[in-house]
Amino acid sequence: MIRKGINLIELIMVIVILSVAIPPLFLTLADINYRGNRGEIYYQGIILGRDLLEELLSRNFSDINICTNPSTCPYSDTVRGYIREVNIRYIDPDTTSPPLCPDGSSCPLDNYVSYATNYKRIDISVSHNLMGELYFSVVVSSSHEPE
Repeated sequence: MIRKGINLIELIMVIVILSVAIPPLFLTLADINYRGNRGEIYYQGIILGRDLLEELLSRNFSDINICTNPSTCPYSDTVRGYIREVNIRYIDPDTTSPPLCPDGSSCPLDNYVSYATNYKRIDISVSHNLMGELYFSVVVSSSHEPE
């Protein structure tokens, strides 16, 4: 006579196999979930940074106000957990002694000056507690006119 069903040894083996296989599976799923959310956070940060940059570039050169302190800059704001900070300064790329870059070459676009010139550098940083900071920079000249 053939008995149908499962015996105790088979049940114990299934429990042991599942107890070994399930934790790594859950760790893998948690890692995939974390990486997926992180990618979305980076993507939203990029969109928010580009949006603010395009908003500033849609203005005439004279309408882009200088602001050297991101905490008091009128363009800096917070959007759904993202902090957008803006620095807008005059630069003088035509100077005879531009500052040096970390690699030792000259960096004329890093030559910030306190007097009015024909060039403004816009620096935007977007940060979120789960991604760190993203940076966006652009230099506009006095001939800049939005389309």
